[in-house]
Amino acid sequence: MALGLMRAGMVVIAFGAFAGVWLTPTPPASALGDWPLRVSRRTGVWALGLLALGLVWGPVWAQHSGAALVTLADACFRAGAWVFGGGHVVLPFLQAELVGPNGADAATFMAGYGAAQAVPGPLFTFAAFAGAVMPGADGAALGGAGALTALLAVFAPGALWLMGVLPFWGSLRRHAAIQRALMGANAAVVAWLLVTLIGLVSEHGTASWAQGLVALLSGAALVWGRWPAWAVVLSAGAVGALLL
Repeated sequence: MALGLMRAGMVVIAFGAFAGVWLTPTPPASALGDWPLRVSRRTGVWALGLLALGLVWGPVWAQHSGAALVTLADACFRAGAWVFGGGHVVLPFLQAELVGPNGADAATFMAGYGAAQAVPGPLFTFAAFAGAVMPGADGAALGGAGALTALLAVFAPGALWLMGVLPFWGSLRRHAAIQRALMGANAAVVAWLLVTLIGLVSEHGTASWAQGLVALLSGAALVWGRWPAWAVVLSAGAVGALLL
């Protein structure tokens, strides 16, 4: 399932980038500033090499090792590599990798996802929760070791992407075709996020009309009431504890 999601995501983003080259206008040159951070090309190549090594060797190591922490690290590393477009991109990949008969319970996973909205950077920090509740070889939750492993593994690809791309991005981003491709890819990522989020919420988050009503009221509080996310999460949790 995870492999199918990744392939679908690649197709969607690639299509958006291709369409962007032909359909989007080129941003004005004045919008391009200088990068304040300098990374050498050698460092960039090493970073991209480590990223590729983790993506290729990680699944092989996890399959042969069978250790719960190694499997968790591999799943979170591959999910974190999809940092393009925002943290919510990793949600369907984390679910596909970590939820199942040998993984976390779907209801627990979605409850943790909801609670994580009350903190900054929710989807990446949520990996720590998912790692903590993942069962080990003895069936017990991995706890702190799983949380730390998942957190480091999900953040590592983004850091490697940044260090790897920065030395070359200053020149690449000045090409009009690349700028338009990125605009199209960004639009495709928004659509991908919307579809996957609606699918996850409809499958696990609204099992009854009462839960659906809470979801609608929470959305209204966020959009029209302009409540902070943490207040919406706490309020919805309180309503659920008392009435649902």
